[in-house]
Amino acid sequence: MKNLILCLVATIVGFFLYPLVKPIVETDSSPAPTELTLGGDESEPPHPHPLPSNNAVALGGDESEPPHPHPLPSAVDQEEFNMRDDDPYLLSQREKTSGQDTPPVPTGEAVPREFNDVALPPQRIKPQPYASPTLGPDYWNSIYGGERQDARQWAKGWTHAIHGVWFSTTDPKVAQGYYTNWGPIGIRTYMHDTAWNSFPAFRDRAPALVKDNTGAIFLNCFEVKDVLPGSPAEGKLQPGDLIVAMEGKSFVTASRLKLPQPYRFQDKRSLEIHAGMLLDAAEANGKVRFKVLRNARLPVAPDGKWRTVTEQKFSHHGNKPPHSFSEQVQGGFIIRLQVTDGGNGIGSDGFTWENVYLSSGDKKIPLHELEVIHRAAGWGSVEVDEATSSWKAHAHSEIDFIVPEGTWTLTADGRPVAPATVVAQILARPQITIPSQLASQAKDVVLDIPKMGQFDPKAPATCTKSANIIAQQAEWLACQQQEDGSWQRPLGYTGNHYDTAWAGLGLMATGDERYKSNIEKAAHYVAFKARPDGWAVPNSCVALFLSEYWLRYRDDRVLPAIQSWLDAVLTEAMTGDYTVGHGHNPGYGGTGVSTGGSHTACAMAVASKTPVTVDTDLLDLVLYRAQELGPDGHIPYGRTRNKISFEPAESGATYSGRHGPYLVASLIHGGPRLFTENSTRMYSTGPKGGADQGHATETLSNKWAFIAMATSDLEAYRAHLNAMRWKLTLRRAFNGGFCQSAFNLEYAGGEGLLDYALRSGGWLVALCAEKQNLAITGHPDYRAKTLADVPPTDHPDAMLLGYYARNWGVADAVLGGKSPASLKAGLQHLRTLRMGESVGEDVTQFLQQSALQTARDLTKIQGIDDQLRGYLIEMVTGVDHRIDIEELKDGGGYQIKVTSQHPFAGASLDPSALGSTGALMQGSVRFANDSTLRSAPTPITLDSNEGVNWNDWHTRTQMVPVDPKEAGIVETDAIFDYQIGDIPVRYTRRITFDQGEDWGNSEKLRKVINDRRIWVRGTLNKDHARWNISFTLPSGQIIAAATQGNDLMVRDPQGDWMSPQDHALLAGSECEFCFTSAWQRFEARVPEVKLLSSPALIDINTIVDENSQPLTDTKELLAGEVAHVPVGTTDSITLNLDGPHRVRAMDFRADKVWAVEIDSWQNDRWQVVYIGKPDTFVRTLIPTETDKLRIRFTNKNDQAALKMLRLYDK
Repeated sequence: MKNLILCLVATIVGFFLYPLVKPIVETDSSPAPTELTLGGDESEPPHPHPLPSNNAVALGGDESEPPHPHPLPSAVDQEEFNMRDDDPYLLSQREKTSGQDTPPVPTGEAVPREFNDVALPPQRIKPQPYASPTLGPDYWNSIYGGERQDARQWAKGWTHAIHGVWFSTTDPKVAQGYYTNWGPIGIRTYMHDTAWNSFPAFRDRAPALVKDNTGAIFLNCFEVKDVLPGSPAEGKLQPGDLIVAMEGKSFVTASRLKLPQPYRFQDKRSLEIHAGMLLDAAEANGKVRFKVLRNARLPVAPDGKWRTVTEQKFSHHGNKPPHSFSEQVQGGFIIRLQVTDGGNGIGSDGFTWENVYLSSGDKKIPLHELEVIHRAAGWGSVEVDEATSSWKAHAHSEIDFIVPEGTWTLTADGRPVAPATVVAQILARPQITIPSQLASQAKDVVLDIPKMGQFDPKAPATCTKSANIIAQQAEWLACQQQEDGSWQRPLGYTGNHYDTAWAGLGLMATGDERYKSNIEKAAHYVAFKARPDGWAVPNSCVALFLSEYWLRYRDDRVLPAIQSWLDAVLTEAMTGDYTVGHGHNPGYGGTGVSTGGSHTACAMAVASKTPVTVDTDLLDLVLYRAQELGPDGHIPYGRTRNKISFEPAESGATYSGRHGPYLVASLIHGGPRLFTENSTRMYSTGPKGGADQGHATETLSNKWAFIAMATSDLEAYRAHLNAMRWKLTLRRAFNGGFCQSAFNLEYAGGEGLLDYALRSGGWLVALCAEKQNLAITGHPDYRAKTLADVPPTDHPDAMLLGYYARNWGVADAVLGGKSPASLKAGLQHLRTLRMGESVGEDVTQFLQQSALQTARDLTKIQGIDDQLRGYLIEMVTGVDHRIDIEELKDGGGYQIKVTSQHPFAGASLDPSALGSTGALMQGSVRFANDSTLRSAPTPITLDSNEGVNWNDWHTRTQMVPVDPKEAGIVETDAIFDYQIGDIPVRYTRRITFDQGEDWGNSEKLRKVINDRRIWVRGTLNKDHARWNISFTLPSGQIIAAATQGNDLMVRDPQGDWMSPQDHALLAGSECEFCFTSAWQRFEARVPEVKLLSSPALIDINTIVDENSQPLTDTKELLAGEVAHVPVGTTDSITLNLDGPHRVRAMDFRADKVWAVEIDSWQNDRWQVVYIGKPDTFVRTLIPTETDKLRIRFTNKNDQAALKMLRLYDK
């Protein structure tokens, strides 16, 4: 990697979005990707899928084949729209532009930064060869090769009524839907676990047969709920059966299992780990032996009553001396250390049992060395310190252990952790064994199953069992492929393209050329028949699959589709701070989710290895942003987080859907060193297991955990896979695919959306990772040689610098020639601050030294009104007042809510430090007695000495009631009169209730209609598609900004309209932007713009059908207006332009048209410039110079009609 120049502020807050995917290079002139052999030598065997010597070879063809029906353009423009000649990124990394050893210092926001590259070390261990399957594809084809399954019926069989929300121990509905599926057996079961007796809903759900006389479960077992037709269990097991033993062994709860390594969340799991391990062993023999109770009876329930040995009430602070317990206990008993509420609720009722030992003569055994059979806490988890034999938990808490044979003395010291009122008890009861009357009724049930083998702990991915699973799943996937090349989506929010991408990746990962035609059909389905939707993860996965497909088969026909799918994500979903959320909007009111960004980064990294020229500068910024969010290697849920350590996280493989794809992208592209190394160490040194903990879905985390580990550390990959072999066994369905079970570690409402082919394809990629057949699983030719040594910067510090740089830049632009020297100098200083650990302190010091003097200088400017002056003073000092008028619930009237940001917001200053600078805020906000109100609302006091949350950007929220004369109509003036130190701020702001600006979507942000607004002139950076409305100031500074929700009000002299709903606001448009600071602080808010000028449209002379006959009623369409022109009877239309034009984009909308191909007439032939869908967005084309375009309808129905056609010139 060349030395990089980082635009400081742009890296922080996304001050600029570059052209999102560069044009595709001409097919016959594009160089083959560089071959990388990092970590290898000439003595190594060749890779099973090396890079072809000729990258123009088409899938399944040879030199005698006819030319592709979709050839690439013969000439492609390399110029990038929206990049100025002096753009810092244009000069930084591209030798074709700079040609200088040291790039010049550019104008605008950029600051030259050189990052040293550090070598990326090779994998510590080599991949192992895979065993051959004993049950190969032909065997599985004989089972699955008949009638194709219906995905919805398959899913219904395994997931019907399954628990899919947050886990609850008290909700009967959760217990009722908490199924554990035994995939190879074909049964759905309830688990009844003695360790879950503290979970009332689950205890109540258990049958009376396995409960003692207190209603507690005394026998671990699985209750059969359903037997799936055609399964090994059909005719052998039936609903109501209780499976009490397997292979001669009773089921042991997870917390009691002695596993060879620390296991993530072991104490939170139940019987499923042991069941999976027993089934794994049984599959080596091809038979499963159960002990089953069927229609059994027990005359008298066993005695399970707890007896109180001793108890002590605590009602004091935890700093008092502990209470010492010493009690004699007998072997064969179960002892419970219990802490309950002392009578005032369980708030802050933490308790620690210290120095817990059993003693007998010379023997002294700490509690952690005993058989602890149950632990539970009322909040959080039970924390164990083995060094001091201390056990800490929040009430209501229970710790149960078995006393060894003999007579012992139990000693312990107990104390509350915090001010608490609790009762600590030591309870005892005898162990309950299975009564003889019940044991005699157990029946032997033997099931025949395929002889899959048993996992090898030393080689879990490459052993014979894995080989059999790979053969089974690959053949099942191949047999389920639809005629059109897709795999059916059982249910959910997206389309078949998501499932098809992962099924195709899974088949490619096997390296088995038996599936070549299946892979090609899948690739051509997503390339030519499917269409992007509004979701970032599915769209990115399609781009990823197509890129991997091209790297394997060099099928140039899909190259335009790679660009189109990437463009769908980057144009529509990337925010101003280089993150991507759910899709068209970040999600959760703007805070976003990080999985969209991680998948986008991975897709970009792999696509960059194809002839599709991805903007690698943009990819750098995406990955640098990942390091800001996760310097410890663990990416947070959203696009914001508090300060964290720069040391590796200790979370292991959890939530890998966030950081896994980022890590893979960094290893392919050569991303930031700190994040890459820490994420690798997080997987390597963290607890094993836990890969299945992901928000909404365990599958997303599971597959990316193993993919990331296989790419970064094969030793960690094997250790984690070995820890999860129980799940790989239980979830593998007899009728193909991997089924799901209920899940208690996280919210699981999205797991059903990743069912069937998608989950199976993901597991195939994970299991085949050591084959390294894909770029994402570590193909050595696509592994980076170096990483960028980007200085570590915490997200809060980066956000702080971006916030003030935006505010000072806009203030300077608004004032123009009136801008005082102190403002200009301060802005220049902000631009020159260096990224790194001290940047937050640097900004704080800058504010202390410069902000107040600049504010004083603003009071002296002539010719501006009080409101603008007040706004500018607030902006440079970090003050803001966000106002909402809210209707209270249940007819409770209305209130005005004012959230004030006090001076130097975000800086690490407390009231005393702020006071020493003379920057305390004091004054009031009064409200006028408007004609819509019965009386004036009570004034709000502004005082930095009262009620300010200094840890949350110096904010204080206050509410006052407001009494309107007519419901829903509230208007008044907010009159601000206060001082920041010695600086007066006086102005009036009009506020209103719920009027106007009600555009957006269901996840739109809070309205900013009552917030501070400043109109500033600038140039739109990119075609407006949804959220992102970032723009460039006349100075060249880039302002990251978001719309109100997704839509943007455009105030046009020709008439107001909405972008992109009516049509699109184009990149390069000159506008006045309505700038508000916004609460997220990493991007501004722009609810509307005033259009000053925009790029010209290209005139279309005529539109003809496939038979060259003119379409009728095209007058409005040709004028760029909304129309309805039927095209249901033609497969294509041709647009004849008024002359040659350099066409870069099209705003194309249609009814009943789901996918199109757009071709440009060049060099006497049609060449593809876009593959995708018509929609309410501008579609970026491969830039082309032509006088006519053809639109081929690849997916429509007979009612198809054109609604709009607008072409945009380069």
